[in-house]
Amino acid sequence: MPNSRYLALGKWGEVEADPTGTWTSETGVSSSGEDPTKRGPLRYIRSVAGTALAVGTERQVYERVAVSDWRCIDADCQPSTSSDVFECIDGYSSSEIYTSGTGGELWKWNGANFTQLTSPTTNHMNCMRATPDGIYVGGNAGTLVLGRHSSWSVLPNVIPATDDLWALEWFEGDLYAATVDDVYMLKDGVFEAVDFGNDHPASCGWLSAADGIMWSIGEKDVMEFDGNSWTRVVQI
Repeated sequence: MPNSRYLALGKWGEVEADPTGTWTSETGVSSSGEDPTKRGPLRYIRSVAGTALAVGTERQVYERVAVSDWRCIDADCQPSTSSDVFECIDGYSSSEIYTSGTGGELWKWNGANFTQLTSPTTNHMNCMRATPDGIYVGGNAGTLVLGRHSSWSVLPNVIPATDDLWALEWFEGDLYAATVDDVYMLKDGVFEAVDFGNDHPASCGWLSAADGIMWSIGEKDVMEFDGNSWTRVVQI
């Protein structure tokens, strides 16, 4: 992400950056010439190979090429209906990026254009993480997909179908997933609930890892994991 430590994305494409420890507003994705207020709200932002990418409704995809300078790259995948949504995006390089969302759709960006891939599921997908194993994609009804390039498959029975997966994170060689109620680690092909000890959070749903720690973030709780134990950061 050019000249920024952190970026925050608003649903209508607003962007705030933190290059030096102070949040500043910059021109958002409207600098691309497209207007999310007309196409629909954005859903997610992710850095891939040092470049920020934002996705959302109507299969919107934007790339941040410089400060206050975004480029719309979704010409190949714009749908005829606003019901098609990209919920997540991740990848390995500027020429290998994947996105998913409505109906389990999978698309790949090769640095020049998007191509739709054959997906093994029609369930709505909410989250994605690029790992050494491949691209994991998680979604509704406990669906977990793994693949790369043109080969994708559903990993069966990893979690009860009553649980929707809202976040995936790769931390210290393991895949973690979050539902709204709990955090899980993939072990021997099955998600096992992590041990929060005597302080189980009332809310989960989001995971973020960096600098040797991972956070579980919910509506009322933030928990920190150092690879050995969980400690509370925030409780509301």
